[in-house]
Amino acid sequence: MIQIQQLLDDKTVIHYLDLSFKKVDIQGVQALAKSLKINTVLSTLNLMGNKINDKCAQILAEVLKINVRLTTLNLGYNQIGIEGIQALAEALKINTVLSTLNLMGNKINDKCAQILSEVLKLIPL
Repeated sequence: MIQIQQLLDDKTVIHYLDLSFKKVDIQGVQALAKSLKINTVLSTLNLMGNKINDKCAQILAEVLKINVRLTTLNLGYNQIGIEGIQALAEALKINTVLSTLNLMGNKINDKCAQILSEVLKLIPL
């Protein structure tokens, strides 16, 4: 994951990064987050099928609050529950750039759906 961080830090022109099913965990998310806070090129990040939990989602939510380039984030088939959904929802209130967020296959219950529904009402179509 350190090589990915260095690659993104060097401002290489990468628009799409697919790390699906690569066993990305909290250490990987922390490395990615550090780079995504300053990266101005990457627009699509696929983290489907990894070890992304609530803590990881909270870290990514902090990135979404300041990253103005990422338009697509795929977090499908991870282990995100209510705490992660709450953090992502708060970030979506601030982030006006992200247009696609895949959360399929996570631990989304009725409360999570309600939280996301409330945020979506705030986003202009």
